[in-house]
Amino acid sequence: MDHPIPEFPIDDADAVEVVETADEAAPVADPAVDPAAASAESRQRFIARAIEQEVVWFLESDEAAAYVESATEEDEIVLLFWSDRADAKRARKTQFKEYEVAEVSLLEFTFKWLPGMAEDEVLAGVNWTVGNPAGPELDPEQLQDDLLEAMGEEMCAAYYDALQSALDPAEEPDAPDAPDATDQQPTTL
Repeated sequence: MDHPIPEFPIDDADAVEVVETADEAAPVADPAVDPAAASAESRQRFIARAIEQEVVWFLESDEAAAYVESATEEDEIVLLFWSDRADAKRARKTQFKEYEVAEVSLLEFTFKWLPGMAEDEVLAGVNWTVGNPAGPELDPEQLQDDLLEAMGEEMCAAYYDALQSALDPAEEPDAPDAPDATDQQPTTL
C-alpha cells in the first residue's frame, strides 16, 4: 500500500518518558530500551483509562484519521488512538501538525470502529509514545475482546442495552387517519 507516512522524530535520550494523564503523571517504559514492556504498559493503560473515561482520543484531518504503516505487518496500516487527550495533543504537536484532536465514545469505538477496522484489516495502535514511531499494534477484534473483558458485567450490560436501543426501529408517531376514499360522499353542486 502506498500511504503518506508522517515523519517521526526519534529521541531516545531518556529510558523513561513521563506521560501526563488527567490525574497524574505515569512513567512509561521507553520502547528503545524494552519494547515488550512498553507495549504491554501502553496496552494496559489504554484499556484502563479508556474504560475509566469512556472515551478514546484520536487525530483526524479532513481526509482521514492519523495512521502509520505497520512495523510488523507488511502492507498493513495502523490507526492511532490514545486513552488521554494530553497524549493525543502531544502527538499532534510533534508528529501530526495537520491533524486535530478528536474523541469517540468508548461505546462507538468498541462496537463500531473496532469491527470496521477488523473488516478493513486495519490494526489499532494504542498509546504510542511521542517521538517514537512504534507502539502496540493490536488486532482490533482482540482489543475489543480485551476491552469487554476489562469492562465488567455492569458496564457491558449497559453498553449492550444502549446498542439494543439503537438497533430497535424507532416507533413513528401515530398519524391521524386519512379519510378513506370509499367513505367520502360525492359532492353535489
